[in-house]
Amino acid sequence: MPARIVTRTAATPSIGDAYRSQVAEWARSLATGDVEALRDAIDGDDAAIERMIAFIDGTYMKRADWLKAAVEFVVPAFENLDELIGEYINTAPTVAVGGNVDDADAFLEWIENTQELAPRQRDYLACQRARHTVEALALANRLGHIWFQEVASLATQFAGELNEDELSEQMLTMHVNPIHTWATVQTSELLDQECELPAEVVFFGVDD
Repeated sequence: MPARIVTRTAATPSIGDAYRSQVAEWARSLATGDVEALRDAIDGDDAAIERMIAFIDGTYMKRADWLKAAVEFVVPAFENLDELIGEYINTAPTVAVGGNVDDADAFLEWIENTQELAPRQRDYLACQRARHTVEALALANRLGHIWFQEVASLATQFAGELNEDELSEQMLTMHVNPIHTWATVQTSELLDQECELPAEVVFFGVDD
């Protein structure tokens, strides 16, 4: 008897596809704290609903606290930061790829895309995002970061041992910090008042 081959087209999803889609929707509802979207799945189990609400509330508070700590630098520029964090959490699931750091960056990007921002607020956001970039560079190039910090720690000592004649006779090597990034700021609030604006600012890794 010849073998029978059964094919499935994209127009006829399997039970497995439907289940995966439903689980993904439940996960999104949990991540955004949407209790109502999960009530039907729990099928009237009041005790289970209470446990779910407690879980969501605890997860929400932990995420909100972490986000505020991760973007602490921008606090002076946003009187409504707690409100913005709450709105962001309710509309954006937790970023899973890079964990908390990516969640903080996504939050800052969300602010830029959804809020009417004053120039000073944009400067605070630019500085916070630059710090995250520097931290990511230091993690990605750990050996380069440690090496430069060791060299930098000795620079002042060795510089003090050189006199002007030696400086004119010797070829000195200048090492640039490999852990750095640039950003443009529009106001002088975070800079020396004499800086020309807009200013290109370099951010670099220091110590640990």
